[in-house]
Amino acid sequence: MNLPDGDEVHLWKIDHSTVTTPFPVLYALLSTEEKSRAQRFVFDRHRHAFVINRAALKTVLARYCPDAPQPGAIVFTQNEYGKPALPDQSQLQFNISHSADKALVAVSGHEPVGVDCEKVDEDKTCLPIAMSQFSSAEYEHLVRLPPDERAGVFFQYWARREATMKASGMGFSLNIRAFRYDQDEAFINNGCELVIPELGNTAIVIKDCQSFSGFRASVARVRRLGAVTCFSLNF
Repeated sequence: MNLPDGDEVHLWKIDHSTVTTPFPVLYALLSTEEKSRAQRFVFDRHRHAFVINRAALKTVLARYCPDAPQPGAIVFTQNEYGKPALPDQSQLQFNISHSADKALVAVSGHEPVGVDCEKVDEDKTCLPIAMSQFSSAEYEHLVRLPPDERAGVFFQYWARREATMKASGMGFSLNIRAFRYDQDEAFINNGCELVIPELGNTAIVIKDCQSFSGFRASVARVRRLGAVTCFSLNF
């Protein structure tokens, strides 16, 4: 499969409930280090989710790697902030996010990409977190919303932040409270752009995207972000 053209991003959707590959087959795709990580999970559901997500990521990336056509041949490195990468494959940029039994894998050509997927928790106490982590304009916007709409918007805001931080490669070392995202309809249609001082004033473009019912998701890409083309991974 060819890398996305230009500033396009491919977004792969993974639903754990539809995975038909036997768990031992998925587990066999993991490296020794990844198997060790899997075994350190206390609860089986977390261990299974980790194995499915890692196998899914390798399965997606193998489609773009002519030198590693088998998912089990994929080996990861990571930067100083823990973001995974492929050695000697700088043209293939990717990121994964998972929440509950769903996951998203974003694939980009050349420029770093980030993705975040959040299951909406209607019982979440959103406002105290928003007050400490969001811009004042976003917090005030949440306060004005009807209570039954607040959780969905909160988790969309959070997905935007996570996607931005992951695209930057710096994670929570960035000052996320300084991020401010537009609230109007243009955001959904065209995305917005943030300039990150910690990245030498490099721009990161963010878009909300459709994922799964009851979830919120966003994609971010360094410098430019065009169409987000969705695929479903069945394996």
